[in-house]
Amino acid sequence: SVVLNYPMSYNAHKKLKNGVVVGGGALTVGVYMDSMVISEVKGIERTPDIGNHFAFCDDLLVTTDVYGGNTAKVTFESAEGWTNVPDMGDDPLQASFVQPFANSMFDVKPATWHVLVRDLGDGYDTVTLSPSKDFNEAYCTMKTGEWAPAFDADGLLADGSVKKIRIKPKLISLDPDSADDFRLVIPHALNTDGDLWCYPKGKAAGLNKGDNISTNNTGMWHLAMNWFDLDTWMEYIGIHYDWLGDTAEALLKDGDWDIFYTHAHPTDYIYHVLMTDMDPNTCSSTQASEKAWECHRILYKHADRYLGRLLALLDDDTMVTLISDHGATPDGPLIDTQDIMVEAGLTKMLPMKMPPWAEEYPENIRACFTNMALKVDAAHSKALPERICYVYVNLKGRDPEGIVEPEDYEKVQREIIYALLDYVEPTTGKRPVCMALTKREAALLGLWGGDQVGDVVYALWPEYSMQHGVILPTAATGAIGDLRTLCVFYGPKLGIKQGFSLERRCNIVDLVPTYCYLTGWPLPKTVEGSVIYQIMEDPDSQPCK
Repeated sequence: SVVLNYPMSYNAHKKLKNGVVVGGGALTVGVYMDSMVISEVKGIERTPDIGNHFAFCDDLLVTTDVYGGNTAKVTFESAEGWTNVPDMGDDPLQASFVQPFANSMFDVKPATWHVLVRDLGDGYDTVTLSPSKDFNEAYCTMKTGEWAPAFDADGLLADGSVKKIRIKPKLISLDPDSADDFRLVIPHALNTDGDLWCYPKGKAAGLNKGDNISTNNTGMWHLAMNWFDLDTWMEYIGIHYDWLGDTAEALLKDGDWDIFYTHAHPTDYIYHVLMTDMDPNTCSSTQASEKAWECHRILYKHADRYLGRLLALLDDDTMVTLISDHGATPDGPLIDTQDIMVEAGLTKMLPMKMPPWAEEYPENIRACFTNMALKVDAAHSKALPERICYVYVNLKGRDPEGIVEPEDYEKVQREIIYALLDYVEPTTGKRPVCMALTKREAALLGLWGGDQVGDVVYALWPEYSMQHGVILPTAATGAIGDLRTLCVFYGPKLGIKQGFSLERRCNIVDLVPTYCYLTGWPLPKTVEGSVIYQIMEDPDSQPCK
């Protein structure tokens, strides 16, 4: 089993008898968004404001201006003390900054790095990044608008040991006359030994060696903070896909594998950012719409290139399934379930306090973290809104600060449902909630089992909220918005039909029993789905049995 960048597959290697797991702590390799995993690995208390962590470190923007996020502000002065520079040019400038290796999963010592800015005849357009003022030790030299070739650097840990890390910076901007508007982005770096992101670690020796890197969530958050523009973001996405392709080739080239799972997230990111401008009914301008569609086409060129590299590794005896987890709809009026519960008197809130790590972000970005900063006063609340489509009853004996008596459980469920269904969105004057069910009724939707499922499950009409999450998976709105997903099967020697469009609805839980039926593998004891017989030329014949 080979698992590459599959969300929340971190620690899956502990259950696999013979497998390789790369990434899985979040949506891109080396990123950890789950506070439980972070607290366990770091040995710290799990709190809601832990924030993202990284193996090896967070992205860094080195700049002469002020930006939100993890930044190092520098001021240039005349360059002095540099050695072995072949051509200092006219009026060279320098700056030093601290690379904090922020939000690392490791205990890292910050490092001082140096920047040399030169005018070699066409204005200030040449920048060198170095751990010292000896040009022979420089990491890289790049022109304005260029990505540097990927290189290895040393990350010093507090215990005195060193980890090699893979880095690929880009010089975003630099004023040729004054050296103002200097922006040098140093993306998230992976440690090359695979510690905390590759299992078994020995497999990492063949990974992360080329000119591509696993970018932190493909740069989406830093685009939102105006570190760079859409064109650079498309480059981030391309580098991410190419790193996945490099990694897949290194993992699969010897053919010693039976099943391969991989995941790439840029299609999700791009619709969050561009879907509203892609839809002619909601776009901000014709120019914005044209740019959004241009980026959309670039995204699929990158995605197709990755898919092509994967298919080149496979033979006709391999079955391929290409799926998406959801579609997307344009932005509509945002609905805050906490506000609905507060208005109904079912939830009390504590005074808002932004997490310390979010205070650095500009106002428009901090607004995205409002729900993370708002905390429910559980000791005085009957309803606890959680995640994106659930509300829990704050049940005594089950929840840490439960106040609802067990005999009132169903009564409070009804109160929550009535509050959701009665709510009127003020800008439209309409009710946005299309469905609200008790946990018992939600089993009809495939939501059942333990405490992971909320006591009340709800969904909005598709014209509300944003791209996906709280909208039903069959929803569609606007000119192009549609949440239905893609599911493609390919396997000529496994009896998969060719050129056939399936009409029945499939579910993610149908994939495993279908794989098992086609390959002759035993069914897992906990399997829930059904075999998708309609995709087979001869449903009565199991090709591999």
